[in-house]
Amino acid sequence: MKKLQLLLLAMCAFMCACTNEQEPVAPETVEVSFNLDVENQPLTRAISDGTGATQLMYGVFNEAGELVISKNVVENVTALLTPEGYKMSVSLTKGQSYKAVFWAQNPDCEAYTVSDDMQLTVNYEGINNDEARDAFYAATEIFKVEDSRTVGVVLKRPFAQVNVGAFPFDFEHAAEQGVDIATSSANIQNVPNQLNMFTGEATGEVEVSYSLNTIPEEELVVDVDNNGVRESYVYLSMSYLLASPTSSTHAMSFVFAEAGGSNPIDFNTGLESVPVCRNWRTNIVGQFLTGNVSFNVKIDPIYEGETINSAGLY
Repeated sequence: MKKLQLLLLAMCAFMCACTNEQEPVAPETVEVSFNLDVENQPLTRAISDGTGATQLMYGVFNEAGELVISKNVVENVTALLTPEGYKMSVSLTKGQSYKAVFWAQNPDCEAYTVSDDMQLTVNYEGINNDEARDAFYAATEIFKVEDSRTVGVVLKRPFAQVNVGAFPFDFEHAAEQGVDIATSSANIQNVPNQLNMFTGEATGEVEVSYSLNTIPEEELVVDVDNNGVRESYVYLSMSYLLASPTSSTHAMSFVFAEAGGSNPIDFNTGLESVPVCRNWRTNIVGQFLTGNVSFNVKIDPIYEGETINSAGLY
């Protein structure tokens, strides 16, 4: 009888030990909030005003680059609006380090594919002068989670914007000769088409061929000679290209034509090595449509000195 009692006690102790081993302590999680903002917008009403980028996607990686929260989609960022601005929160494990990435785009734009692990692929098939392609990206620095905290995030364009503008007298002279320029197309060589959102690296080399589309209604305003005075040109072409943070050069050509593509004027002279850079504008301005070709190429920060607000996402 005593042996049986000892055996039962031993079994009970063993079962208790097994039960304890099967109940690991869950890691503690804390809430991390992100305040979202879009880089200051330029003084234009439509081109690059950022108002179409209302769909937000985000993911979270650990510091080794391993995905811990796959792509989430917020269909309309107005759902994130609080009295403190645009804000969202996720629960992360205390004591671990993370990096969050964000992508905001026009929900009607079909040019971008964002995978579940937040890798971007760009499809350059489509029309020129397409403002629906305007989009924004951000990756935080690696941060360690100790307690609930707020991380500020500023989204910027991962693109270069390439603009072409004609002297007003050149545009008017073409019209006097019976050529009413109304559309433009663009061809640009060796352009990246993939973005690693964790590292920010743009890779790939593809040919961009944007087809004829209506030219922008706005004026292209550029201080070409750096004298502090911004001159106005007739806006003939606008193209978004995925670009690296360091400058690169590309061969380019453009076609300016009437509605329907009649009376095309080719412009490619001197465009064998045009510089572009991420979140900068490359402005090509001059006389292209009549007489001798003369032009200037200027690359400048897209938003420097052109702030209208910093109220956040739209």
